[in-house]
Amino acid sequence: MEQELLALGLTWNEVKVYKSLMKLGETQVGGVIADLKIHRQIAYNALDALEKRGMVAKTMKNKFQHYKIVDPEVIVENVRKQEALAERLARTIKHEMKKSRHENEINIYSGQAGAQKFYTYVYKKMPKGAETYIMGVSVKGHLNSLGEDFIRGTYNKLKTEKQIVGKLVMGESERNDNEEFGEKTNPKLRESRYLPYENSNPVSTTIWPDRITFMATGKDIFLIEIINQEFRDSYKAHFDMLWKMAKK
Repeated sequence: MEQELLALGLTWNEVKVYKSLMKLGETQVGGVIADLKIHRQIAYNALDALEKRGMVAKTMKNKFQHYKIVDPEVIVENVRKQEALAERLARTIKHEMKKSRHENEINIYSGQAGAQKFYTYVYKKMPKGAETYIMGVSVKGHLNSLGEDFIRGTYNKLKTEKQIVGKLVMGESERNDNEEFGEKTNPKLRESRYLPYENSNPVSTTIWPDRITFMATGKDIFLIEIINQEFRDSYKAHFDMLWKMAKK
């Protein structure tokens, strides 16, 4: 319980005083001091903080202040208020960021965790029914970069919910691995074509509706995101040319 209370933002002194009140019931400050053997001012500071949180009530009896724990449900209510505040703050920050965001932006995501973070973010952001276009993908490299558990879970769930269709152009040598990989995802949301070459490129290119990414799928996994519409459209034109040349 101590760790949970600390995680909710209480200080160590507040946790100790709160637990003391749980044990003692309604008591004067002297009862807490005697129980914990702490300085009077530390006890008062902690009780005052707990009272402000609504976790402790203070009453006057026989000219002495008494303290007791209130209904613990107040803890849940406090968390709900913090969540509501955090949601409002997040919306405000996003709004301000949109106003100040430059048209051109480059971001780098490192490691498997970074790649997973990007895919989760971008799939949540994409409109329903959107399409992605992927060139030069190494299927095993892609699987290694994102992790099979992530692909079977979050990746596949978000793509299915948003009905995001992926169109892929890759070397003929990737056909078997790609068909096997398709079994791990929703096959209705994948369309693949193949070019007559051996694929050995450790970097795949993905064209999104409003950005483009290059993901290194070798030993050192990292993803470069470029937000620039002209840059994105240029690569989309290149993809369209390869798409016409490739075969199912």
